[in-house]
Amino acid sequence: MLGHSIKQFLRGGVSTPHVVVSTWLGACLASVVSASNSLGLLLSVLVLTSVIRVNWGVLAVATLVTKTLFWLGAGVIFSSGQWLLTGPLAESWMNVASLPVLAWFGLEYPLVSGALLWTLAMTAVISALLMAGLGWLRRGATSLEGSSKYQSFASKPVGRWVLQLTLGVSASQGILAALDKQIGFWRWKGAAVAGVVILVAGFTGNQWTNNNARGLLSSALAAANGATVDIEQAEFNIWRGRLSLEGLQIADSENLATNLLAANQLSMTVSWADLLSKQVRVDEITVRQAQSGSQRATKGQLTGPMVNVPEVSDVDSESIQDYLKQAKEWKERLARVKEWLDRWESGDQATQPSPADLDYETWLDEQIQNSGYASVVHEPLARRYWQTNIDRVYIDALTAEWLAPETLAIEMTSLSSQPAENTAAPRLLLTSASDNMALDVTLESLVDSSVNSKIQGHFNNIDYQTIKAQLNNSIANKVNDGIVNIAVSGDFSHKDTGELNLLLAAQLSNASLTIKGELIDVERFDIPVLVQGAFANPSIRVDKSAVESQVKDLAKDVVKSKVESKLKDKVQDKLKGLFKR
Repeated sequence: MLGHSIKQFLRGGVSTPHVVVSTWLGACLASVVSASNSLGLLLSVLVLTSVIRVNWGVLAVATLVTKTLFWLGAGVIFSSGQWLLTGPLAESWMNVASLPVLAWFGLEYPLVSGALLWTLAMTAVISALLMAGLGWLRRGATSLEGSSKYQSFASKPVGRWVLQLTLGVSASQGILAALDKQIGFWRWKGAAVAGVVILVAGFTGNQWTNNNARGLLSSALAAANGATVDIEQAEFNIWRGRLSLEGLQIADSENLATNLLAANQLSMTVSWADLLSKQVRVDEITVRQAQSGSQRATKGQLTGPMVNVPEVSDVDSESIQDYLKQAKEWKERLARVKEWLDRWESGDQATQPSPADLDYETWLDEQIQNSGYASVVHEPLARRYWQTNIDRVYIDALTAEWLAPETLAIEMTSLSSQPAENTAAPRLLLTSASDNMALDVTLESLVDSSVNSKIQGHFNNIDYQTIKAQLNNSIANKVNDGIVNIAVSGDFSHKDTGELNLLLAAQLSNASLTIKGELIDVERFDIPVLVQGAFANPSIRVDKSAVESQVKDLAKDVVKSKVESKLKDKVQDKLKGLFKR
């Protein structure tokens, strides 16, 4: 049974289509520099050989001859690939190299691109030589079969295998019989077997992924977070590309007894079509019933953060520290945001000279001398691969102790590992169930460096006592109680030369202020605050003219009240004296 199956598999034809296709597949196989770099090309050749009745002898000869010629002419092959990637056809070639399946061929390596270009010429030459050889063999078949040397060769096991590989299993009946044997082009049973193998591999991979997803994801997320990440249950549907997590707990690396984020459920869907193009596109990430700052049942462990907290200089005593007690902490937070935005943007930055640069050829020669032709990568094409794009992230209900009693809904859209390649800017929308909090941030500077990012929002009905602890005593003690409403608007740039330019319009209502030693009830008091300067070290400037104008009005009211009170007392005294008389 096994021998018969092997013979059926080796039934390669010697017609022109069989020879040409077998030669071309052999040349393509010779173009594979390494299985890891050209996995798609290798698998494509294997799949085609399972569904086409290739001539294995021709394929082997073509592979060996082409591989030898590619090795001897590596410099020419590499230059051809460079021409494809940097010449007049560069954009078209890179578009082809970004297509599904072809993206896995390793075309970002000039040596692979050049080799595939030369396969066309190699196929034509080798096929022509092989067809000429088969024609000569057909003409001399009768005399050749009658020779004692041929009979001796054909009677040996090695001879029989060689003849069957080159002429098919009909070679046992004679050379002419093998040459005249009509062999179908398609291997229908092979196609069915290949389909079954793919299905079995898919089911096996899906089962293995489900069995190991929890541990793999916990380790990967812990490495990114810098602290323990626990997952109760993880399920991945390989056919739908859907990942579901339950019982997610991400420990806070600065307070291991609490969770930075905990969620009952997290689900996401990945596009398989984009994965075939070496792209990661997530349609939506949905987080259900999220909490921040919740207590952990077991204390987390540090694993080492991927992004270190940046160091900041001492606080300028004439800026933030005049108003905030924990000014340096606020500067550290801004510096951390800037560091995060810089890292997000740095995914777009080139790490090698552009082909248009004058020093590109010198750099290229150094790379070839140090690592060889096979290791050189064309970065403009490589950067097109493995872009991560997330259309939408939605958290339906986030609660936290510092937010109580508010519940937040958070939506993020147009997230990308290379935002400059997108037309839509990343955007954050935050709203509370009570509408006391709303924030809209559009990071336009990540898409276009000449445009600033925008921010606007409001934070209403804040009890003054909750923010009093953040203010310096000189500021905090001037207000005893009240309700604070804050509206924020403006723009900013996280670049080194960029600045913050924000307006914080704070409004006190139903408050009590101390003015000239007098405690005054105030229905409304507006405090315009400008936050300007370097992103990580801004200054806070209160619009003193607006504040002083309101204070003068309040002071006048105080004086007026005192005068009226004294006049009233005097009038009352006068009236009392009059009645006494």
